Amino acid sequence: MQRFTGEALYKLFRANAADIYAGRYPLEYCERLADMANEALELLSQRHVLLLVHNYQYPELQELARDAGGYIGDSYGLTLKAKETDYETIVFCSVAFMAETAAILLPDRRVLIPARPGCSLADPVDVEEIRKWKTRNPDGKVMSYINTKPDAKAESDYICTSRNAPAVVAHVRSRFPNARIYFLPDKYLAAHVMRTLQIGPGDMDVWEGACHVHKDLNEHMIENASEEHSEAELLIHPECGCTSACLARIAAGASPGIQFLSTEGMLKRARESSAKEFIVATEAGIVYRLRREIPEKVFHPVLSTAHCKFMKEITLENLLACLRDDKNEAFEVRVPPEIANKARHAIEEGMRIQ
Repeated sequence: MQRFTGEALYKLFRANAADIYAGRYPLEYCERLADMANEALELLSQRHVLLLVHNYQYPELQELARDAGGYIGDSYGLTLKAKETDYETIVFCSVAFMAETAAILLPDRRVLIPARPGCSLADPVDVEEIRKWKTRNPDGKVMSYINTKPDAKAESDYICTSRNAPAVVAHVRSRFPNARIYFLPDKYLAAHVMRTLQIGPGDMDVWEGACHVHKDLNEHMIENASEEHSEAELLIHPECGCTSACLARIAAGASPGIQFLSTEGMLKRARESSAKEFIVATEAGIVYRLRREIPEKVFHPVLSTAHCKFMKEITLENLLACLRDDKNEAFEVRVPPEIANKARHAIEEGMRIQ
């Protein structure tokens, strides 16, 4: 089993993370991280635990997942990866609702999480408001982004990802032409869907939610980054606050080099594109993964300080505490069966549509 060293981590983080985690990785701290990572490697192996790490997590967690035979990715993709394995226990480094989605889709596995971070997008959703809308629209269809909590998923007819959201809305409109759609919780993803499908603002009800990181990535930041890196291709997450303005620019032929993509879509596009340089508009944590996995290309974050305060509640320190005490029910993610069953049905309905 590969052993981590402080010097190796220091060099790695200095080369790939100095701008997005300024001052976080002095050599002394990297030596501490190496000691913790080596202990975590042993525990993961001894106890046959699968480590899943979201794209927005700290570099040390991403490196641990690589060396431990785990996975790095988006929440739904990680759950699918876990489904293909024989691991009975999974540790999910993410915000809480992502680990809950894994628990919903993998009811025969034990899902652990080192902390229970909330989410500025998912947490404000009021399930009672969804139920009231359904009462007013008995033939309507509730479509929720996968970035929602289990109770909201359970009230939904379809769950979508940022990648297939337009396809799911198009499917619902085709199959149920007279049904009103309630899209939640992200208003910027909704704007992307409506512009893509040429849906008018009065044709779909939208929950007015937004991610605290993505909403601040606006058109002016995109313009400034494009001017500074004029040869770079733009990779933009559909949750970003610049979505409507950037889509309008594309429609007008002003910005043909913009790609609206999920985080995993960004990885795929960067690998396949002929471009050698990219501007990345999403949480800055994924820039580290892009640089590590595609070192021959250059990646610029639109905003180097665009960090999810919730994602960053997961640390190597509390992951190690979880692994040391992995039988402790405090770390276990559980979703009530009546909610899990309804949510699973909505997820499966949405994921059939591509």
